[in-house]
Amino acid sequence: MATMFDGVDRLAADQATATARLVAPVRKEFPDLTVTEHVVRAGSVPEVLIAVTADADLIVIGSRRRSHPVGSSLGRVTHTVLHHTHCPVGLVPHS
Repeated sequence: MATMFDGVDRLAADQATATARLVAPVRKEFPDLTVTEHVVRAGSVPEVLIAVTADADLIVIGSRRRSHPVGSSLGRVTHTVLHHTHCPVGLVPHS
């Protein structure tokens, strides 16, 4: 029986490649900086991010501010990570 999850391995490989391409310029500019990327399957993004912060010196996450006046201006993942992380958080706003 085919499911919507048949392409998960391909999606994970694509995400790993995209992440490596994204951090390549940072690694080149700051060779002494250790940048680690992990692609994981999980039911909860905030849960995974919070778990990995137990061994991290810093977690950097992007954030888009919502333009509508109702509700929190931060998204659910950003809000949860800010409140429950085990290390400092670098919050980088998207334009």
